[in-house]
Amino acid sequence: DFLERNSTVALAAFLGLCVLYAFTSTPDYALIPLTFALLIAYLSVTTSGITAALSTPVLVYLGEISYSTYMVHYLVYDLLKAAFVSDTHQINQWYLWLSFLAVFILSVVLHHAVDMPSQKYFRRLSAR
Repeated sequence: DFLERNSTVALAAFLGLCVLYAFTSTPDYALIPLTFALLIAYLSVTTSGITAALSTPVLVYLGEISYSTYMVHYLVYDLLKAAFVSDTHQINQWYLWLSFLAVFILSVVLHHAVDMPSQKYFRRLSAR
């Protein structure tokens, strides 16, 4: 496999991009996606301790609900900010924890109530 043979190259490119990002004025929107794509490519073909740590059930589950998290996080943030934050320069720590908790709970609910049933439906539909 190409990536397996070149995992060292992917790691070196990842580290090079990290250095380039740290010491140049290259915009982050240009380097960060490429940097993380190389990191993911490297981690997908190696069996390092990092790979094992990222394969724990908790992190795998967080990965499974990540799309739901993406879908609800901004809505929760805006609603809670409108309801509880009067001065945007001073945000209470409890507001942040409430936001994290609300996003997590809604992500789990959305994942199990919408994402998973939708995936099953479309799998059945495509199997016809």
